[in-house]
Amino acid sequence: MSSKPARQRPGGASPLGRKPLAPEVEQLHVGRPANTGTREPVNPASTEPANHGIGESRTEPRYAQYVRKEARVRDDQAAALVVLRKKVAGQRTAKVEPITDNVLIRLAIDLLLANSGRLRGDTEDELRAALLGSVDTGTTD
Repeated sequence: MSSKPARQRPGGASPLGRKPLAPEVEQLHVGRPANTGTREPVNPASTEPANHGIGESRTEPRYAQYVRKEARVRDDQAAALVVLRKKVAGQRTAKVEPITDNVLIRLAIDLLLANSGRLRGDTEDELRAALLGSVDTGTTD
């Protein structure tokens, strides 16, 4: 007969004096995440352009560096966004980072904010007309 060491049960002492595993649950945060010191707080009133990570090494994934913001879009916008993403991604020569719908949405927000002085009107249609007044929208209506 061989002399095998006794098997440890899940609740028993662990081998080599290691601390037994215990379940842990992270605190759930609702709303804007607390400033952990890893990112500088966002100042919406700032007029300086944001540093988009050019030339910096990141320790966390890019998506984790952004604030989550949801928006509802029309069916035609969602479909056109997918087509545009595929077109832009296909035309790239250096594929160093993925082009996603969110990348294009962030670019659209940058464009909107850069042209915010053109916004005039009381409804979405009026605001759109003021913003796109001299921009070719690609539609024929």
